[in-house]
Amino acid sequence: MLGSDDQIDTVPCEIQHAGKSRNGTDRWWCRTHGASATGRGGTRLPRCEHHYLGRLPKDVFRYSPTDYPGGVAIWGAVPPIYNTSPYEEKPGIHVHARTEKDGPKCIDRTYDAVIATVSTNLFEYQDVLITKEAAVGYYVSHFLGRQITALRCTHCEALHTDQDYYAVEPHIRHQCNSCGRIFRASTRGISNPVAQYKYYFPQFRQTRSLIIPDRELNIQQSDYLGGVQIWASNPALLWTAEKPEEKGIHIHLYHANARRPVIDNTYSRVTIDGMTLDVTQIHYYMAQKTLSFLGNRIVSLTCPTCQSDHFDEGDWAFYPHEQHLCEHCGRAFKTTGRKRKVVSNPIRRTLELLALQSKRAKEERE
Repeated sequence: MLGSDDQIDTVPCEIQHAGKSRNGTDRWWCRTHGASATGRGGTRLPRCEHHYLGRLPKDVFRYSPTDYPGGVAIWGAVPPIYNTSPYEEKPGIHVHARTEKDGPKCIDRTYDAVIATVSTNLFEYQDVLITKEAAVGYYVSHFLGRQITALRCTHCEALHTDQDYYAVEPHIRHQCNSCGRIFRASTRGISNPVAQYKYYFPQFRQTRSLIIPDRELNIQQSDYLGGVQIWASNPALLWTAEKPEEKGIHIHLYHANARRPVIDNTYSRVTIDGMTLDVTQIHYYMAQKTLSFLGNRIVSLTCPTCQSDHFDEGDWAFYPHEQHLCEHCGRAFKTTGRKRKVVSNPIRRTLELLALQSKRAKEERE
Protein backbone atom coordinates (compact mmCIF):
# COMPACT_ATOMS: atom_id res chain seq x y z
CA MET A 1 0.00 0.00 0.00
CA LEU A 2 2.95 2.31 0.47
CA GLY A 3 2.85 4.86 -2.32
CA SER A 4 5.49 7.34 -3.43
CA ASP A 5 6.05 9.66 -6.33
CA ASP A 6 9.44 8.78 -7.73
CA GLN A 7 11.01 6.01 -5.71
CA ILE A 8 13.54 3.64 -7.34
CA ASP A 9 14.95 0.37 -6.08
CA THR A 10 18.54 0.31 -4.86
CA VAL A 11 18.37 -3.39 -3.87
CA PRO A 12 16.46 -5.66 -6.28
CA CYS A 13 13.28 -7.26 -5.05
CA GLU A 14 13.09 -11.04 -4.64
CA ILE A 15 9.41 -11.77 -5.13
CA GLN A 16 7.84 -15.14 -4.50
CA HIS A 17 4.34 -16.60 -4.37
CA ALA A 18 2.86 -16.36 -0.86
CA GLY A 19 -0.32 -18.40 -1.14
CA LYS A 20 -3.89 -17.27 -1.59
CA SER A 21 -5.86 -14.46 0.00
CA ARG A 22 -9.34 -14.99 1.46
CA ASN A 23 -11.03 -14.16 -1.82
CA GLY A 24 -8.97 -16.78 -3.66
CA THR A 25 -6.56 -14.44 -5.45
CA ASP A 26 -2.79 -14.92 -5.37
CA ARG A 27 -0.54 -13.20 -2.84
CA TRP A 28 3.02 -12.17 -3.66
CA TRP A 29 5.78 -11.25 -1.20
CA CYS A 30 9.25 -9.70 -1.45
CA ARG A 31 11.85 -11.53 0.66
CA THR A 32 14.39 -8.73 0.24
CA HIS A 33 12.31 -5.93 1.75
CA GLY A 34 9.77 -7.98 3.71
CA ALA A 35 6.73 -6.47 2.02
CA SER A 36 3.75 -7.29 -0.18
CA ALA A 37 4.14 -7.29 -3.96
CA THR A 38 0.49 -8.04 -4.70
CA GLY A 39 -1.41 -5.86 -7.17
CA ARG A 40 -5.03 -5.67 -8.14
CA GLY A 41 -6.75 -9.01 -8.56
CA GLY A 42 -3.74 -10.90 -7.24
CA THR A 43 -1.33 -9.78 -9.93
CA ARG A 44 2.40 -9.91 -9.27
CA LEU A 45 3.88 -6.39 -9.03
CA PRO A 46 7.32 -5.77 -10.56
CA ARG A 47 8.42 -4.15 -7.29
CA CYS A 48 7.22 -4.53 -3.73
CA GLU A 49 5.57 -1.92 -1.57
CA HIS A 50 8.81 -1.21 0.32
CA HIS A 51 10.95 -0.60 -2.75
CA TYR A 52 10.81 3.12 -1.89
CA LEU A 53 13.28 2.54 0.96
CA GLY A 54 16.16 3.24 -1.37
CA ARG A 55 15.11 6.91 -1.68
CA LEU A 56 12.87 7.59 1.27
CA PRO A 57 13.19 11.21 2.48
CA LYS A 58 15.41 11.46 5.53
CA ASP A 59 13.04 13.64 7.55
CA VAL A 60 10.23 11.15 8.19
CA PHE A 61 7.73 10.89 11.04
CA ARG A 62 6.82 7.30 11.89
CA TYR A 63 3.45 6.91 13.55
CA SER A 64 2.00 3.95 15.40
CA PRO A 65 -1.37 4.25 17.21
CA THR A 66 0.15 3.13 20.52
CA ASP A 67 2.96 5.71 20.48
CA TYR A 68 0.91 8.81 21.25
CA PRO A 69 -2.23 8.01 23.30
CA GLY A 70 -2.95 11.74 23.66
CA GLY A 71 -3.57 11.98 19.92
CA VAL A 72 -1.84 12.68 16.64
CA ALA A 73 -2.82 15.13 13.89
CA ILE A 74 -1.18 15.59 10.49
CA TRP A 75 -1.80 18.28 7.86
CA GLY A 76 -0.48 19.21 4.47
CA ALA A 77 1.76 22.13 5.47
CA VAL A 78 2.49 25.15 3.29
CA PRO A 79 4.50 28.31 4.04
CA PRO A 80 2.61 31.14 5.79
CA ILE A 81 0.89 33.65 3.51
CA TYR A 82 2.38 36.44 5.63
CA ASN A 83 5.72 36.23 7.40
CA THR A 84 7.74 39.08 8.89
CA SER A 85 9.76 36.76 11.15
CA PRO A 86 13.29 35.59 10.25
CA TYR A 87 12.11 31.99 10.23
CA GLU A 88 11.26 30.15 7.03
CA GLU A 89 8.54 27.52 7.18
CA LYS A 90 9.03 24.71 4.67
CA PRO A 91 6.20 22.89 2.88
CA GLY A 92 5.62 19.31 3.94
CA ILE A 93 3.48 17.47 6.49
CA HIS A 94 2.95 19.16 9.83
CA VAL A 95 2.58 16.89 12.86
CA HIS A 96 1.14 17.46 16.33
CA ALA A 97 1.52 14.60 18.81
CA ARG A 98 0.70 14.26 22.50
CA THR A 99 1.57 11.52 24.95
CA GLU A 100 -1.31 12.49 27.27
CA LYS A 101 -4.87 13.62 26.64
CA ASP A 102 -5.00 17.44 26.73
CA GLY A 103 -1.30 17.43 27.55
CA PRO A 104 1.39 19.57 25.92
CA LYS A 105 2.51 18.77 22.39
CA CYS A 106 5.63 16.63 22.43
CA ILE A 107 5.91 16.99 18.64
CA ASP A 108 5.06 20.17 16.74
CA ARG A 109 7.02 20.33 13.50
CA THR A 110 6.97 19.73 9.75
CA TYR A 111 8.33 16.60 8.03
CA ASP A 112 8.94 15.59 4.42
CA ALA A 113 6.91 12.40 4.81
CA VAL A 114 4.88 10.35 7.27
CA ILE A 115 4.82 6.57 7.59
CA ALA A 116 1.72 5.54 9.50
CA THR A 117 1.06 2.04 10.80
CA VAL A 118 -2.66 1.43 10.39
CA SER A 119 -4.93 -1.54 11.01
CA THR A 120 -6.41 -3.45 8.11
CA ASN A 121 -8.50 -5.64 10.40
CA LEU A 122 -8.48 -6.76 14.03
CA PHE A 123 -5.23 -8.70 13.66
CA GLU A 124 -3.24 -7.19 10.81
CA TYR A 125 -1.40 -3.88 10.37
CA GLN A 126 0.11 -2.18 7.40
CA ASP A 127 2.40 0.80 6.76
CA VAL A 128 1.30 3.61 4.46
CA LEU A 129 3.52 6.39 3.19
CA ILE A 130 2.25 9.96 2.79
CA THR A 131 4.64 12.30 0.99
CA LYS A 132 4.50 16.08 1.24
CA GLU A 133 3.43 16.17 -2.43
CA ALA A 134 0.43 13.97 -1.69
CA ALA A 135 -0.49 15.90 1.46
CA VAL A 136 -0.33 19.35 -0.16
CA GLY A 137 -2.02 18.15 -3.35
CA TYR A 138 -4.88 16.63 -1.36
CA TYR A 139 -5.29 19.88 0.59
CA VAL A 140 -5.78 21.91 -2.61
CA SER A 141 -8.07 19.36 -4.31
CA HIS A 142 -10.18 19.00 -1.17
CA PHE A 143 -10.41 22.78 -0.76
CA LEU A 144 -11.92 23.03 -4.26
CA GLY A 145 -14.32 20.19 -3.58
CA ARG A 146 -12.89 18.01 -6.34
CA GLN A 147 -13.73 14.33 -6.62
CA ILE A 148 -10.52 12.60 -5.53
CA THR A 149 -9.73 8.97 -6.29
CA ALA A 150 -6.61 6.82 -5.97
CA LEU A 151 -5.33 5.63 -9.33
CA ARG A 152 -2.57 3.16 -10.04
CA CYS A 153 -0.47 3.43 -13.16
CA THR A 154 -1.58 0.74 -15.61
CA HIS A 155 2.07 0.14 -16.59
CA CYS A 156 3.92 -0.13 -13.26
CA GLU A 157 1.06 -0.23 -10.70
CA ALA A 158 2.48 2.71 -8.68
CA LEU A 159 -0.03 4.89 -6.85
CA HIS A 160 -0.35 8.20 -8.68
CA THR A 161 -0.28 11.70 -7.17
CA ASP A 162 -1.65 14.66 -9.15
CA GLN A 163 0.16 17.88 -8.25
CA ASP A 164 -0.08 21.64 -8.86
CA TYR A 165 -2.35 22.36 -11.88
CA TYR A 166 -3.38 18.72 -12.11
CA ALA A 167 -4.57 18.81 -8.49
CA VAL A 168 -7.02 21.50 -9.64
CA GLU A 169 -8.10 20.37 -13.11
CA PRO A 170 -9.85 16.96 -13.44
CA HIS A 171 -8.35 14.99 -16.33
CA ILE A 172 -8.30 11.56 -17.99
CA ARG A 173 -4.68 11.32 -19.17
CA HIS A 174 -2.14 11.02 -16.35
CA GLN A 175 1.65 10.84 -16.42
CA CYS A 176 2.90 8.35 -13.86
CA ASN A 177 5.11 9.88 -11.14
CA SER A 178 7.08 6.62 -10.93
CA CYS A 179 7.72 5.28 -14.44
CA GLY A 180 6.88 8.45 -16.39
CA ARG A 181 4.52 6.71 -18.83
CA ILE A 182 1.08 7.99 -19.79
CA PHE A 183 -2.00 6.07 -18.70
CA ARG A 184 -5.68 6.80 -19.04
CA ALA A 185 -8.39 6.70 -16.41
CA SER A 186 -11.98 5.74 -17.20
CA THR A 187 -13.33 9.14 -16.13
CA ARG A 188 -12.03 12.66 -15.60
CA GLY A 189 -10.74 13.10 -12.09
CA ILE A 190 -7.85 13.80 -9.73
CA SER A 191 -5.68 11.09 -8.21
CA ASN A 192 -4.17 11.12 -4.74
CA PRO A 193 -3.06 8.17 -2.56
CA VAL A 194 -4.70 9.78 0.48
CA ALA A 195 -8.10 8.97 -1.06
CA GLN A 196 -7.24 5.27 -0.92
CA TYR A 197 -6.11 5.52 2.68
CA LYS A 198 -9.35 7.27 3.64
CA TYR A 199 -11.34 4.54 1.88
CA TYR A 200 -9.55 1.53 3.39
CA PHE A 201 -8.44 2.68 6.83
CA PRO A 202 -10.86 4.00 9.48
CA GLN A 203 -8.06 6.01 11.12
CA PHE A 204 -8.04 8.33 8.10
CA ARG A 205 -11.78 8.94 8.11
CA GLN A 206 -12.29 9.14 11.85
CA THR A 207 -15.26 11.39 12.64
CA ARG A 208 -14.45 14.49 14.66
CA SER A 209 -16.01 17.88 15.24
CA LEU A 210 -14.71 20.85 13.25
CA ILE A 211 -15.43 24.06 15.15
CA ILE A 212 -14.78 27.77 14.73
CA PRO A 213 -13.22 28.88 18.02
CA ASP A 214 -14.77 31.74 19.96
CA ARG A 215 -11.42 33.50 20.02
CA GLU A 216 -10.42 36.93 18.69
CA LEU A 217 -7.05 38.64 18.27
CA ASN A 218 -6.41 42.38 18.01
CA ILE A 219 -2.76 43.42 17.95
CA GLN A 220 -0.26 45.99 16.76
CA GLN A 221 2.75 44.67 14.88
CA SER A 222 4.94 47.12 16.76
CA ASP A 223 4.37 44.98 19.89
CA TYR A 224 5.84 41.89 18.16
CA LEU A 225 9.05 43.01 16.48
CA GLY A 226 10.20 39.40 16.17
CA GLY A 227 7.58 38.98 13.47
CA VAL A 228 4.10 37.78 12.58
CA GLN A 229 3.17 34.62 10.68
CA ILE A 230 -0.31 33.95 9.25
CA TRP A 231 -1.86 30.76 7.87
CA ALA A 232 -5.35 29.58 7.10
CA SER A 233 -6.20 26.39 8.93
CA ASN A 234 -6.97 23.34 6.80
CA PRO A 235 -8.61 20.04 7.78
CA ALA A 236 -6.23 17.39 9.09
CA LEU A 237 -5.57 14.28 7.03
CA LEU A 238 -5.38 12.28 10.25
CA TRP A 239 -6.83 13.32 13.62
CA THR A 240 -6.91 10.92 16.55
CA ALA A 241 -7.36 13.31 19.49
CA GLU A 242 -10.71 13.33 21.28
CA LYS A 243 -11.04 17.11 21.30
CA PRO A 244 -12.53 18.90 18.25
CA GLU A 245 -10.43 20.37 15.46
CA GLU A 246 -10.45 24.15 15.06
CA LYS A 247 -11.00 26.13 11.86
CA GLY A 248 -9.96 29.74 11.34
CA ILE A 249 -6.83 31.88 11.00
CA HIS A 250 -3.69 30.47 12.60
CA ILE A 251 -1.23 33.01 14.01
CA HIS A 252 2.35 32.94 15.32
CA LEU A 253 3.65 36.05 17.09
CA TYR A 254 7.29 36.58 18.10
CA HIS A 255 8.96 39.02 20.42
CA ALA A 256 12.27 40.47 19.25
CA ASN A 257 15.05 37.85 19.07
CA ALA A 258 12.71 35.08 20.28
CA ARG A 259 13.10 31.67 18.66
CA ARG A 260 9.67 30.40 19.69
CA PRO A 261 6.35 32.20 19.23
CA VAL A 262 4.78 33.75 22.30
CA ILE A 263 1.38 33.23 20.67
CA ASP A 264 0.56 30.11 18.64
CA ASN A 265 -3.19 29.75 18.21
CA THR A 266 -6.18 29.70 15.87
CA TYR A 267 -8.69 32.57 15.83
CA SER A 268 -12.09 33.26 14.33
CA ARG A 269 -11.38 36.99 13.96
CA VAL A 270 -8.01 38.70 13.56
CA THR A 271 -7.31 42.45 13.47
CA ILE A 272 -3.76 43.68 12.93
CA ASP A 273 -2.85 47.38 12.96
CA GLY A 274 -6.54 48.23 12.72
CA MET A 275 -7.10 46.02 9.63
CA THR A 276 -9.49 43.08 10.07
CA LEU A 277 -8.54 40.07 7.97
CA ASP A 278 -11.24 38.39 5.90
CA VAL A 279 -11.27 34.70 6.83
CA THR A 280 -12.57 33.50 3.45
CA GLN A 281 -10.01 35.51 1.53
CA ILE A 282 -7.25 34.12 3.77
CA HIS A 283 -8.34 30.54 3.07
CA TYR A 284 -8.45 31.12 -0.69
CA TYR A 285 -5.11 32.90 -0.73
CA MET A 286 -3.29 30.11 1.07
CA ALA A 287 -4.62 27.51 -1.37
CA GLN A 288 -3.72 29.80 -4.31
CA LYS A 289 -0.18 30.33 -3.05
CA THR A 290 0.55 26.60 -3.08
CA LEU A 291 0.11 26.47 -6.87
CA SER A 292 3.13 27.44 -8.94
CA PHE A 293 1.11 27.81 -12.14
CA LEU A 294 -0.70 30.82 -10.62
CA GLY A 295 2.64 32.45 -9.81
CA ASN A 296 2.31 36.23 -10.21
CA ARG A 297 -1.25 35.92 -11.53
CA ILE A 298 -2.79 36.61 -8.09
CA VAL A 299 -3.66 40.32 -7.85
CA SER A 300 -6.07 42.66 -6.04
CA LEU A 301 -8.47 44.25 -8.54
CA THR A 302 -10.86 47.14 -8.02
CA CYS A 303 -14.04 47.42 -10.09
CA PRO A 304 -13.65 50.51 -12.32
CA THR A 305 -17.39 51.24 -12.07
CA CYS A 306 -18.13 51.10 -8.33
CA GLN A 307 -14.54 51.13 -6.99
CA SER A 308 -15.22 48.04 -4.87
CA ASP A 309 -12.66 45.30 -4.24
CA HIS A 310 -13.19 42.31 -6.50
CA PHE A 311 -12.90 38.80 -5.07
CA ASP A 312 -12.80 35.73 -7.33
CA GLU A 313 -14.31 32.69 -5.61
CA GLY A 314 -14.92 29.07 -6.60
CA ASP A 315 -13.19 27.88 -9.75
CA TRP A 316 -12.66 31.49 -10.88
CA ALA A 317 -10.13 31.82 -8.06
CA PHE A 318 -7.88 29.17 -9.66
CA TYR A 319 -8.20 29.79 -13.39
CA PRO A 320 -6.63 33.09 -14.52
CA HIS A 321 -9.07 35.03 -16.69
CA GLU A 322 -9.40 38.36 -18.47
CA GLN A 323 -13.14 39.02 -18.12
CA HIS A 324 -14.39 39.76 -14.58
CA LEU A 325 -17.87 40.32 -13.18
CA CYS A 326 -18.15 42.65 -10.20
CA GLU A 327 -20.05 40.97 -7.36
CA HIS A 328 -21.13 44.37 -6.01
CA CYS A 329 -22.55 46.30 -8.99
CA GLY A 330 -22.88 43.47 -11.52
CA ARG A 331 -20.83 45.24 -14.19
CA ALA A 332 -18.29 43.34 -16.29
CA PHE A 333 -14.77 44.63 -16.75
CA LYS A 334 -11.55 43.44 -18.38
CA THR A 335 -8.01 43.42 -17.16
CA THR A 336 -5.42 44.90 -19.49
CA GLY A 337 -1.66 44.92 -19.89
CA ARG A 338 0.83 42.08 -20.16
CA LYS A 339 -0.87 40.07 -17.43
CA ARG A 340 -4.44 40.18 -18.67
CA LYS A 341 -5.37 36.77 -17.31
CA VAL A 342 -5.35 36.96 -13.51
CA VAL A 343 -7.30 35.98 -10.42
CA SER A 344 -8.27 38.62 -7.88
CA ASN A 345 -8.07 38.36 -4.11
CA PRO A 346 -8.29 41.57 -2.01
CA ILE A 347 -6.25 40.00 0.81
CA ARG A 348 -3.09 40.45 -1.25
CA ARG A 349 -3.38 44.24 -0.99
CA THR A 350 -4.20 43.98 2.71
CA LEU A 351 -1.08 41.91 3.38
CA GLU A 352 1.06 44.32 1.36
CA LEU A 353 -0.19 47.19 3.55
CA LEU A 354 0.56 45.17 6.68
CA ALA A 355 4.09 44.52 5.42
CA LEU A 356 4.62 48.26 4.99
CA GLN A 357 3.33 48.88 8.51
CA SER A 358 5.69 46.23 9.89
CA LYS A 359 8.68 47.78 8.10
CA ARG A 360 7.83 51.24 9.44
CA ALA A 361 7.41 49.88 12.99
CA LYS A 362 10.85 48.26 12.91
CA GLU A 363 12.47 51.40 11.43
CA GLU A 364 10.89 53.58 14.12
CA ARG A 365 12.10 51.24 16.88
CA GLU A 366 15.63 51.30 15.48
